[in-house]
Amino acid sequence: TKDALFTILHDLRPQDRFSIIGFSNRIKVWKDHLISVTPDNIRDGKVYIHHMSPTGGTDIDGALQRAIALLNNYVAHNDIEDRSVSLIIFLTDGKPTVGETHTPKIINNTREAARGQVCIFTIGIGNDVDFKLLEKLSLENCGLTRRIHEEEDAGSQLIGFYDEIRTPLLSDIRIDYPPSSVEHATKTLFPNYFNGSEIIIAGKLVDRKLDQLHVEVTASNSKKFIILKTDVPVEPQKQGSDIPGSSSPKGNGEEDRNHIERLWSYLTVKELLSSWLWSADEQEKERLRQQAQALALSYHFLTPLTAMKLKKLVSPTDRLEDAYGMSAAMGPEMVMQSLRGGSSQP
Repeated sequence: TKDALFTILHDLRPQDRFSIIGFSNRIKVWKDHLISVTPDNIRDGKVYIHHMSPTGGTDIDGALQRAIALLNNYVAHNDIEDRSVSLIIFLTDGKPTVGETHTPKIINNTREAARGQVCIFTIGIGNDVDFKLLEKLSLENCGLTRRIHEEEDAGSQLIGFYDEIRTPLLSDIRIDYPPSSVEHATKTLFPNYFNGSEIIIAGKLVDRKLDQLHVEVTASNSKKFIILKTDVPVEPQKQGSDIPGSSSPKGNGEEDRNHIERLWSYLTVKELLSSWLWSADEQEKERLRQQAQALALSYHFLTPLTAMKLKKLVSPTDRLEDAYGMSAAMGPEMVMQSLRGGSSQP
């Protein structure tokens, strides 16, 4: 973990501001305010990291709350550039064991504190980390997640990591399509686009015979405001079982849905669940729950609102063995999966 921190400190730029927070069974803040990047401050930061020692426990929630408070306080009391971004690089090699340990509560506390103004990049080191929690924290807060294998050198695995995330390539991205051409589009507004990240939008063409789709993209970077208008060629859907996106017969005679359609359904379910978690209105929550559940059942996605049932089919050889007590040659075990509506609670 220390090698990883040394690598990130080495990559900081003169215009950056930083501090260091250690967390185990209690929170230790190196500086109670963000300081400038100078050779002396970097050296002192490395000395502080070198003398850090774990004392048992992992207070993930407390560390994130303190880090967000430091960033918000700096933004509130300083004149910063319009295109600057508040970042938290969160490194841990353990699961939450101190303070708040319930994953949904940690995610909710972080979301409420960050208010969409802080990007959180998480780095999980070793095999004992709660990687699913780190993924959720990053996804909810416009960041990325990186896994560091315990048996490999952490510093070498993070070379260039800060260069990728320190400045978004684009901010305040908006993608627009003509309402008469596209319907049921997924999310089209994005706060930042970092090197190494991606933006995916899925929707349905109103006219399947359309050969071009008009797209307008507005965004900004550190120097200028960008507007891009273009017509994107729309390729006709190809047929054939070996072509991604095509329909192909399943073994049971059913038609497999278009892969792009499944991508749309996946993104839509994900956005509905996110809205469901955010909503404070009970009627709205119930409407979102029903929509997400119906879509998940239709496309066979396992979600907090659905459940999976496994069923073993009894083969003819099983029946023979049960009836006559004979030894029978067993074929491959067959497992059937089915989805049903689950509880309304995650």
